[in-house]
Amino acid sequence: MQYLNSFVSFVFSRATLTFIGLVVLALVIWFVGPLIAVDGLRPLATVGVRVSLLVVLLALAIRRRPRPARLHRTSVAFWNSRLRTMSASPGVGDD
Repeated sequence: MQYLNSFVSFVFSRATLTFIGLVVLALVIWFVGPLIAVDGLRPLATVGVRVSLLVVLLALAIRRRPRPARLHRTSVAFWNSRLRTMSASPGVGDD
């Protein structure tokens, strides 16, 4: 049962849903994009324009990726405790 819970929590995690959303958006841009016409112009008809748009969207998604604040707090707490224990213990050559 724990495996099922961990699988469901993985599938519905923010990172997985974001990844699935980006893949669906990329597929829509790739397959539906050439079919869209505005006043007779097809802005997404060429492969180069679609690839460029997908690269821009991927770059925006990577840039907007949230940083794990909990990991930062944990790292700061770890290094602060290490520095306290290092300063409390006698150093080499302190005889």
